[in-house]
Order: sequence, then C-alpha cells, then structure tokens
Amino acid sequence: MNAVHPHEDDRDIESSMQNKWQKYLDLFLEMIDIPMALIAHINQADLKVLVRSGHEPEIYRKDGILPLTRSSYSKVVIDTRESLTISNANLNQRWKDSPDLALGLVAFIGFPIFWPSGEIFGTICAWDLHERQFPSWSGKLLGHYAEIIQEDLARMDAQADLKKVLAEQVENKRMLRESEERFKMVFETSPAGILLTSLDDGIIIDANETYQHLFGYSHQELVGTTASEINIYLNVKDRSQVVEKLRKGEPIRNYEMNLRTKTGEIRIVHGTVQRINIGGRDCLVTSVYDMTSVKKLKNEIQLLNERYALAIRAAQAGIWDWDIANDVLHWDDQMYKIYDASREQFGGAYDAWLARVHPDDLAKSDLETKRAMRGEKEYNTEFRIQTANGSTRFIKAYGDVIRDSAGKPVRMVGINFDITERNRVREKLIASETRYREIFHNNAAVQIVIDAQNSSIVDANQAACKYYGYSLDEIKKKTVFDINPNSKAYILEILGNSRKRGTNHFITQHIRADHSIRDVELFNGTVSIDGRDLLHVIIYDITERTKAIDDLQESERRFRLFVENAPDGILVETNDQIDYVNQKTMELFRANKQTDLIGKNFADHFVGDNSSIETYIHKLNTGLLQKTLSEETVIRLDGEHVDVELSAVSFFYNGKDGALIYLRDMTERREFEKVKLDMEFQLSQKQKLESIGTLAGGVAHEINNPINGIINYAELISDGSTSTEQIHDYSQEIMREGKRIAEIVRNLLSFARQEKQTHSPAQISDIINQTVSLVRVMLRHDQITLRLDIPDGLPSIKCRSQQIQQVLMNLITNARDALNSRYPGYHENKIIKINCMKFERDGRRWFKITVQDNGTGIAEDLLGRIFDPFFTTKPRDEGTGLGLSISHGIVKDHHGELCFETKQGECTKAILVLPVDNGWTT
Repeated sequence: MNAVHPHEDDRDIESSMQNKWQKYLDLFLEMIDIPMALIAHINQADLKVLVRSGHEPEIYRKDGILPLTRSSYSKVVIDTRESLTISNANLNQRWKDSPDLALGLVAFIGFPIFWPSGEIFGTICAWDLHERQFPSWSGKLLGHYAEIIQEDLARMDAQADLKKVLAEQVENKRMLRESEERFKMVFETSPAGILLTSLDDGIIIDANETYQHLFGYSHQELVGTTASEINIYLNVKDRSQVVEKLRKGEPIRNYEMNLRTKTGEIRIVHGTVQRINIGGRDCLVTSVYDMTSVKKLKNEIQLLNERYALAIRAAQAGIWDWDIANDVLHWDDQMYKIYDASREQFGGAYDAWLARVHPDDLAKSDLETKRAMRGEKEYNTEFRIQTANGSTRFIKAYGDVIRDSAGKPVRMVGINFDITERNRVREKLIASETRYREIFHNNAAVQIVIDAQNSSIVDANQAACKYYGYSLDEIKKKTVFDINPNSKAYILEILGNSRKRGTNHFITQHIRADHSIRDVELFNGTVSIDGRDLLHVIIYDITERTKAIDDLQESERRFRLFVENAPDGILVETNDQIDYVNQKTMELFRANKQTDLIGKNFADHFVGDNSSIETYIHKLNTGLLQKTLSEETVIRLDGEHVDVELSAVSFFYNGKDGALIYLRDMTERREFEKVKLDMEFQLSQKQKLESIGTLAGGVAHEINNPINGIINYAELISDGSTSTEQIHDYSQEIMREGKRIAEIVRNLLSFARQEKQTHSPAQISDIINQTVSLVRVMLRHDQITLRLDIPDGLPSIKCRSQQIQQVLMNLITNARDALNSRYPGYHENKIIKINCMKFERDGRRWFKITVQDNGTGIAEDLLGRIFDPFFTTKPRDEGTGLGLSISHGIVKDHHGELCFETKQGECTKAILVLPVDNGWTT
C-alpha cells in the first residue's frame, strides 16, 4: 500500500468541500438510480468514509471504518490505482470471499482518488444489490467526479502552503513595522513626469499624464508649444544650458531646476535628459521628479509625529475605588468623562457600572471581577461600554484586590483607559499590512527589492516570479547582474545614483529564465531595513512600446490598403456630408472622381424621404446608436436606383464626430439567394424521387393484386354463362378494386408532385395515414409489423402537408432499413411504432410524433453528423444522404424540432415536434 499523505486526518478536509462532494454523490445516485455511493480515504490500514449517499448497508455509514481485506472491491481499486467495474460478483470466483458480496452488494463501480503528489487518497465508488450493466456515461461521470475531488485536494494543499508562507511573513513585530515602511514607500514613490521635445526648436511633441498632472496643463495645451511659450522655466537659461551640455556629450542626470506650473506655483524638480533620434529627428526625453512634494511630505510626517506625541501627553486614565463590603464605587472626574456620565446618573454601585457594560461583554466582565476577588487571576481585562449617547467605547482596565487579615476581599482599586482610538489604529495597521501584501505580493505589477550594497535580490512578488520565470527561492538567489545584461560598471553606477537620490527612474534591459532579453522601464526608491540600504523597484516591460510607432504606421498603412481595396463601398460622413470615399464607393455611385461625392449631403443619395436617414446619421454621430445594419435604395449619379445593404458605426474622423459607413450592392447577393433556393428545392425533389423509387416496388405489387381481380371478374362476365345477379356482384367487385387502385395512385401522385410554397390547415392523422398507405405493402413484404397510435379528435395543424409527409416517409424508410439490417428475415421484434400526441409548452400547443424501431441504432460518434448533407452510412447505390438533412431543414422551416434517441445495436426513436400553429400567415 502507498504511503499515507500528510493530510491523513479528515478534519483537514473542509466541511464546505465535503458538502460539495455530497451533492455530487446525491446527483450521481439520482441519475443512475443506484442504492448507495460513498467517498472514502485511507486511514492507516483501513478506509474511512468521508461522504455517503444512499441507505444500504448501515456498515458504510459516514465516519465508518472499512477494513481493506484483500478481496474487497475498494481494496482492488486502491492497490491497482485503476477504476473497477463489476456487473455481478456472483459470476466471478475472485469475489467469493469478498465482504462486499457477503453483504449482498453484487454490482460495483469505483475510481481511485489521488493527492497532488501522486499518493493514493482513497476512492469514490457505488454499489448495487442487484446485477447491473453500468452505462459508459456513468463511468465517465464518476471518473469526472474523482478528477474534481483531486482538484479540490490540490487547492487544499495549495492553501496549506499559502498559510505556511503567510505565517513566515509575520514572524515578529519588528518585521511587521519594516513591512509597513515598505508599504509606505510603495505609495509615496511616484513615477516621473516625462516630456518629449524637439532638440532644435524646443517644440513639445508629447507629455505623459504625470507630467501633465505635475504642471497642471492638458495634453492639448502642451503639444505643439514650447516650454518658453508656456513660461514653465523660472530660469530661462536652463534649457539652453542643458542643450549645450548634451551637444558636448555631457550626461544630464539628476539636474535640479525650478519650474513654474500653470497656476504659477514653483516646483523644485530633479531631471534626467537624454538625446534620442525619432524618425530622423533629434529629440530630447526629459524625466523629472517633483522634489517639492517629497519635502512637503516630510514636513507633514513631522507634523503628524508632533500631533501624535501631543495626544500621548494629553491622554489621562480614569481611577476607580470600589468598597466591596458596602458596594460603593467611587470614580474620579476622568472616569465620568470616559463613561460620558454625571455623578447623579451613575449612582455609585457595582451594578451601576455593570449596567454601562456592553451586553455582549457583560458576562465576561462580571466573571473577570469575581475571579480576581477569588484570587484566581489578576484583574487585567478589556471590555466595551455604552455611553449615554448610545456610542460604544473600548476600555482597558487594571485593578488590585485589597484583602483583610483573613484574606477576604474588602476593596478593589484600579484604572480605566479609553482604548477606542488605539483599537481603531490597530485595525488600520492590520488593514495596512493587508494592503501591503495585496500591493506588493499580489500586485500585477512586477516588483523586486534589491540590496544596494551587494546587488542581491532580497524579495520579489508573484508577478516578478512569473515574469522572470523563477520561483521565489530561485530569484532570491540571484543578483542584479544575473538579470541585467549591461556591464557591471554601468549597473553599479545606476545603483549608486539610486542610493544617492533616494529615487530613480531609467530604462534598461533584463534577462528572463528563458534567456529572452526584454526592454524594461524601472522606478525605484530607497528603504532602510535592519541597517541595510534596500531599493524597492517597480519594473514595466516596454518591449512592445519601442515598436509601437512602427506598428501604428504599419496599421494605418494596412487600414488604408484594406479600405482602398475593399470589395464593399466604404465612406466617412461628418456633419451630414461625405468626407471620404474609397474606390468601390465611386464605382457604386458611378462617380468619375472623389470630388463628385465628397462635400455632398449624404442623405440626398437615398430614395424617398431622407429625413429618416438624417435622423439615423445624427444618432450615429452623437453616439446614440452602435453598429447597425439595414437595406436601403441609393441613387447613382446617373439617376439609376440600386439596392444596398448599409451598415454603419460611430466614427471620429479629422477631429469631428461622424460615421463609418459600409455599402454593399445587393444585386449579386439576391441572384445568389435565388439560385440557392432553386438548388435547395431541387435537392428536396431529388430526395423525394429517391423515396418514390424505394416505394415503386411495393406500390406496383399493391396495384397488381386488384388488377388481377378485375381481370378475373371481367373474364367471368364475358363467359356468357353468368346470371344477371352474378354480373351485378362482379361489377361491384370490379368497381371496389378500381377505387382501391385509384386511391393508391392518388396518394403516390400527391406525394410526387411539386408542392407550392404555401400552407393550409390539415389533419395530422390524415398526413400520417396517407404516408403509411404508401409504405404499408413495402413493410409487409419485409415482414415488418406496423403499429399506429393516433388519438381521435386531434386539432388541425398549419403546415405544408406534402413536406411533413416527406419527413415521415424518410423516418419510416430509415427505420425499415435499420430493422432489415438487424433482422434480415422474420423476427417478432421487427416492429415499427408510430405514435402521435398533443401537449402544451410555454403556453403553446404542440404535436409530438415518434417513429421507433428495434434496429441497429446509431453509433455515438456518428450521431452528431446525421443531419449533414450527403452523409450516409448506406452503400452508394442505396441512398444519397440527403434525407435527414432535407427533413431537418423542413422541420426548422416549420419552427419545429427533430431529434433522435438511440442505443447502438438496440433501438432508435426519431422524435418530431411541430407547433400546431407555427405563426405563418395565410
């Protein structure tokens, strides 16, 4: 037997998880109709029942222990680590000594369950008191449940591991305080403002949101202007000095400047300026950090510390003295302030104090007092009180018991502290620590912490582990040199600058575990923990950004290429006028040049009242409509009308709200749809002729019998020796046989003729009987018994009778072929059953017609293809494969349903559901 997993005690399995498993078992018993199923796991040398569903036998109750004897069914599943299915254990000597068989459990199905480590957890299984052939889907379902349980166990292990990691992170108070400092650094370190300008003329090309927010300008106000024009430099020579240094090749890093915001506020910034070339144009990228806010933040922190110190000095404790013998409780003034009560309101007794304790803490507070009086423990407790105004306060109480010479308590004295605010601060600290874990460890941004002294990586969040492709233990063994492909000297210079400045921002490259090199943008800030200078670094992958401009240009090129060569007309409308047209639009309107259309009113090119088109365009321009589709008629420039399919979406073009409009010429599509309808009609007729060919032999035989009778009666009459009375009788028989032939021919011609695409009310019983009359002789010839169950008084149905007859003919023919395949000769089960019933669903009346046979059935892998055109399992000379495809189309056209219930090798039931009234108008 495999070693037991560390989670051997079922108490580790959460009750919610067991309840979930219970529902699976209950559902399984309901679906398969089996008396008992359970989930058990290995407990030492036995199995312990975790979840049980069903009633028999009692020994397999929940929490029961199942001995794993060698011949038990569960033992085999555990040992082999494979599923086991037993239909009847009485038929196999292997199970003669099985304790399961001794309890009368003759049928069994079970699957093993594994821990994520691969060790065996237990089994999920079910028993039956009777012989049972388990269907294949039941085994798949039970196996699927076993997989779900294994996934739950994997999550349970993961949660246990997570708890262990969290426990290590809160190892001591000092580490928590340091975590708080790291949390503050995450919030207080802001990304730099970035400005892109032209080197020669200083024109601003772009600015990020941080820069806009920092100086109070919008993107539109910045782009296209210069820093001098918006008067941002306090010292106008700053930019020229920076440019001059760059032209000399001198680096500009941590350059301090005084800059002016839009409102005139002066900000002190540290800037880094780099010279780059964009599309052959010399540009400057300026990254600035606002040091003003850092200094302001330091001042605010100092102010908060001073206020906190003042609050500590101002805190006062309330003093109380209780004369136990006389039950007199004395409070000082601070106690009355804490309890928000007056001397008159208080009353000065122990019960008066208890009356102010919160009801939920009353019993505990009274018990703490009595235990202190009995000498069982010191009086040191916390509780809540309710003040006169209904508010709740948290109190910390200390007290001493004074006893007489006999040890009897005579007095208690102590102090009360209002710790309401302290509790609030504690809750905030807990929330702060939680936020830190969420911000750092669970944040989607890649973050690491680096020791600036030795360049080692001391911590990383989950996003960083995923990004770099290392586990947390692996990445903590790395240094910055392992993930940065630049020279060691360059890296040390960056780290040194970051330590000096406290914050830094730069762009570099990093290497991941798969050896791929990515462009990254880094923001870092310093933090000191245990005397170590650490850097908190936020990493953004900007590999894709470097090719963004090229991608955008390529995208625009592809868009224009698509639009200009699109097979449909595409135009842009703004302010009710045509603003752009492609070549296909010009061809559609038969325009010689674009100016024939551009600038013209769009609505004027439509037939009829153009007010509706104008309203439609207005809704698109104002965003009241999304993508739409309609059919309209437009007027070409030569006056000819043409039907088009129009679709449009709201579109912003050249700074204006408008619409992007697609126009598709409907002429070719309608011709195609007409051809398609003709082809579908021809296919239907082909299948109908195929059915007629199948019927031909039977109909010929059916007609041949009455014809022979007519000939015989005619010969008797022509003999001359027949009496007048006999001639009359023979004439009646000739007439009866002739009518019989006429009825058969009429039904065959009705089925064969091309029906018009109209409909009318018809009796469903007549449709079924007429179909049956055509196939009855064919079925009788094949020794097939036909059983009809059609109730009287069924309502008439609105349909195309001949099409429904064609569907029934196809279903009966398929049933006949299946029976002949399974039973070439006579057999008592060679039966076709045709039933018809009326039912109601969703407030509507429906017919349900079933055609059932005991033939070969349909293989499961073929069931999904039976409605495919030209798909057939018959030989090429016995069918085209059009029958069910056309039948399915007819039924859908009648708003009905056609489906099959089948068991391969046993039976098939075709189910035809039709609405009594399908909504067609006459």
